[in-house]
Amino acid sequence: DTDGDGLNDDVEIRNATSPDKRDTDGDGLQDILEIPFFVNADGAPSFGGWMLPYAYNATNGAVAVTRAWSDPLQADGDGDGLTDLFERTRLTCPTCAPWADPEHPEVYNPNIWNLSPVALYVEDDTVDGFVAPGESVVYTTTTENNLGSGQELVGELSLSVPNGVNGGPLAAPVNIANGERASLVSNLSLGGQNSATYDFTSHTQLTNFFETRWTWERSSSTSNGILRDSLLSVAVAPVSGWNGSHLVVTREQASGNSAIVAYIIDDDGSVVESRELKAPVAGHDASDPDVACNAEGVCLVLWGDYSIVNGNMQIRVTGMFLNKSLTIGDLLFFNQPTSAQTVGIQNVSVASNGSDFMAAWGRDVQTSVQYTRIEYAPVTVANGAEPTRELGVPGGLQVAAVASYGAHYTIAWTEGGIIRWRRIAQDGGSPDNKVYWIYGDGWPRADGAKRPPVLAYDEISGKTLMAYRSQTNELVARFASDDTADPFTLATEGVDGTDVTVALTADGENGGWIAAWTPRGGGRAHYRAISPAGALRGDIEELDQTALTTLALICNRPRPLVDLLLNEDAGATVFADSSG
Repeated sequence: DTDGDGLNDDVEIRNATSPDKRDTDGDGLQDILEIPFFVNADGAPSFGGWMLPYAYNATNGAVAVTRAWSDPLQADGDGDGLTDLFERTRLTCPTCAPWADPEHPEVYNPNIWNLSPVALYVEDDTVDGFVAPGESVVYTTTTENNLGSGQELVGELSLSVPNGVNGGPLAAPVNIANGERASLVSNLSLGGQNSATYDFTSHTQLTNFFETRWTWERSSSTSNGILRDSLLSVAVAPVSGWNGSHLVVTREQASGNSAIVAYIIDDDGSVVESRELKAPVAGHDASDPDVACNAEGVCLVLWGDYSIVNGNMQIRVTGMFLNKSLTIGDLLFFNQPTSAQTVGIQNVSVASNGSDFMAAWGRDVQTSVQYTRIEYAPVTVANGAEPTRELGVPGGLQVAAVASYGAHYTIAWTEGGIIRWRRIAQDGGSPDNKVYWIYGDGWPRADGAKRPPVLAYDEISGKTLMAYRSQTNELVARFASDDTADPFTLATEGVDGTDVTVALTADGENGGWIAAWTPRGGGRAHYRAISPAGALRGDIEELDQTALTTLALICNRPRPLVDLLLNEDAGATVFADSSG
């Protein structure tokens, strides 16, 4: 799998896609989402495509769906002027109502020509398309917003004219509501004394489509007490098969000692159950924890453990599996591959590929000087922690983070003003054997440690986003597909000091990501959305709590592999296949 997109090279060759390019046709949908059913080398089936609603039953409100695939070799396979990505996102637009008019539904199939929802018309003030040499003509370009209900159209109208034609304007901004029109009226003079034919080309460009279609539906906040005296850090993961919707893991302090505590949280924010995974003990300590859960409801909690054993301080990375409950299981211990003395664990991080897990951390060691080893280890539910591997040996206190990206993982780490990252397979190997790097860093903490860059993988676009601190101390983000693309800025204010906490999660319902952060020293948390293309959706929003010092972020509505909308009555045990 040369390009690391989850498609083995032989599958790409059979489908004529590029084995070293994740998105062969450049339409914003990765090849793995556009190729129909295939079985990869690991034996796992993949259906590709997405579920397309095509018929509406006004009596019971049911919508029939079928699976649709787009062409991985053409950005607009049906030639209707709408890219495959655009047609795909019409199903996830928060304000779209495709069945608002059941007689004329807005169904967008990437294989069937659709009338453009951004219509374009041209006209001139001549009688028959002729004008005398040296005379003028009024040429009008008009666009109409036929997007889904409630969506603005923000963009630009422009006109390209050939040599010998003068005048203008040749461009005009557009910002119109649904059902409205906007026009570019150009006064043009045609020079010369001889007859000639002139070709004009009109364009309409959506310059900010992803932003203008974004709105927040905000709910009230819920506050819960903690088991110990003060809250130092928090991590969260959505769970399946539990008696709640989320698993929250915290580091809390009691009389100067750290405890690791787990909470089951319901959809309304209420605490269903809580339990200490590590009790506060005098002389013992723990690092900030992390948690990830697989599709079966098995969760792995990870932390750096500082314990006194036989009178000596023992520092190691420790984990615990939780299977659909807070029943305490056996501890997992990760081996330390060198004999150098461990003096600290910096930022443990864990991610799941849906079945198993990958853990990463920075281990501070002391020889003649102090430096950090960036280490990682695969973890399987069946066999636990596998041998620890090493990624780098930078100087000073450095940190690492890990995120799943479909078939593999991305592990990023800091190295003195540089961020490096590498793709790692579940077996611990690297599918492309390449280390990427950029200038940037994590966020310093008041205690002298550092918070790492953050990573999140979006299943809909097949992209991993990384947010980090730029050289100018701004909060920026970039795609982790390579190290050549330019970053884009998420925030410039309040993120240039110590104790800035940043969280990032994929939006499995709409595609893209949500980023949130607390400003230096704590305060109101801010957040914003990012589209799969990297466009910023909407403005920066803030929570109403005024003294937040740490945060975690998750979206708990993942994109389904199969979405079955059944017409049978409740309690039925036999179901008819009406998918077509």
